[in-house]
Amino acid sequence: MATVIGVHGIGQQYKGENLLRQVWRPALRDGLSRVERSLADGVDVACAFYGDLFRPTGGKATGDPPYEAADVDEPFEQELLDAWAAEAARVEGGDPDAPAKGRRVPRTIQGMLDVLSGSKFFVGLLERAVIADLKQVRSYFKDPGIRKQVQAQGSGVLS
Repeated sequence: MATVIGVHGIGQQYKGENLLRQVWRPALRDGLSRVERSLADGVDVACAFYGDLFRPTGGKATGDPPYEAADVDEPFEQELLDAWAAEAARVEGGDPDAPAKGRRVPRTIQGMLDVLSGSKFFVGLLERAVIADLKQVRSYFKDPGIRKQVQAQGSGVLS
């Protein structure tokens, strides 16, 4: 069994456990060196991978589907997007309610996506990638079949 097990998050469906391990091991070493520690050479790093469960099926298209703001139509996705935008604005010293200022309606989906596109964390991500990530999180939490498959694939690393 591995000494260190990493579990990837959203947006990793086009990578695999071996590629992620190649990236994470040096990153783990870098992080430890910042606190004057080191990762022993014999330490095995493994990755619990389940991203393939979120890849689209069929067709020749690659990458994220061409999502747009109108595709954020589930209440769970809207609430999560709102939380991400508010936290991005808070962490970066901005006003979490900026997109809604001067409006009588609640913050719009496009406004929240705009906040994220200006965030240091989300810079360079296309809106469709952010929306695809929202849909992944919703699938995990709201689809018991997906959640069970993710947990089963992850538990394989532990054995």
